[in-house]
Amino acid sequence: MDKLDSVQLVKNDRGDNILIYFMSDGTVFRVLEADLYAKHWEELRYVSHIFQVKNKSCQHISNLLKDQIRRKMGITGNKNAGPFIPKYLNHKGQLVEMKKNSAKIVTIAGIRTLAFNEESDKAYNIRLDRDLKKNKIYDLRAAIYQTGVSDPELREIKRQMITVLEEAERELLRGYLQTANGVYAAKD
Repeated sequence: MDKLDSVQLVKNDRGDNILIYFMSDGTVFRVLEADLYAKHWEELRYVSHIFQVKNKSCQHISNLLKDQIRRKMGITGNKNAGPFIPKYLNHKGQLVEMKKNSAKIVTIAGIRTLAFNEESDKAYNIRLDRDLKKNKIYDLRAAIYQTGVSDPELREIKRQMITVLEEAERELLRGYLQTANGVYAAKD
């Protein structure tokens, strides 16, 4: 999933929800949303079948497992489930949670950049002196997540990045829908 660039939800000609996964290497996957739910429930049913023993502790484990899978897959609107927090690899190769409000405006050699993912194994910067459309969708999404709104300048940069990200995702989807069979065109 580290190669995932964008996910769009569209309807096909029968009215079914289709998830379109755009990968950073250019590949595109189309998956029926109902098939995903069916697959997860089938796996859950199999795991709960394994734990169907008359022993009460196994039944308790089975119930905990069902609850955990429901939360992780987002199938139910469980209020106890925490929000999704994106992660990245740090310089030691460990997965680290992205920190909110950690993006900063930095000037290096007279060039203003927005620095984010500072603990990562790679340096991530978005140049503010050129068009934001030249940045990758994944980088924009990570920068938006980490940019706070307490500073008015950062708030304006975040608003611009959100606008550019929406346009880039719409363009990506529009290009795909021109070549896809059985999927209605996106409406502006």
